[in-house]
Amino acid sequence: MLDVKYSSIEEYRQGLSKLDMSVIQVTPGHFSCHLRELSLPKITIGDRVFSTAMHWQTAVKQDCLYIVLPTCNSELSVNGQNTPINQPIVFSEHQEMLFRIPANFPKYYVIVISSAEFAKYYGNENIQRLKKRIINQNYEINFFS
Repeated sequence: MLDVKYSSIEEYRQGLSKLDMSVIQVTPGHFSCHLRELSLPKITIGDRVFSTAMHWQTAVKQDCLYIVLPTCNSELSVNGQNTPINQPIVFSEHQEMLFRIPANFPKYYVIVISSAEFAKYYGNENIQRLKKRIINQNYEINFFS
């Protein structure tokens, strides 16, 4: 299990150098990030907590589904749109993620699973249909209890 605490934005950037991402701190103060991840053969799960506001940009390179599960009911800027963050946000292959994470944002969970592995449980046709809908769902406002 990966359990890392980063005390500077540079450390955070270097720690995630295997990803195609950039991150910029946008509010003053001491940067702190706590990142925990468990990488299993078929799935990666983890959580993250940030202390200062930041812009975060990356692209999903592999054929995976990247699922963000929030633990709060506030707004988050996703791909330039303010999104009520009371719902899962899903990204798939070749989709770019642009987040503006506010200061002291509560913990959120991340699940990364390959499309092929997900298709074993839900069928390839359903996964392809889901990927087509994902592009729109990140801009639509949905409310779930």
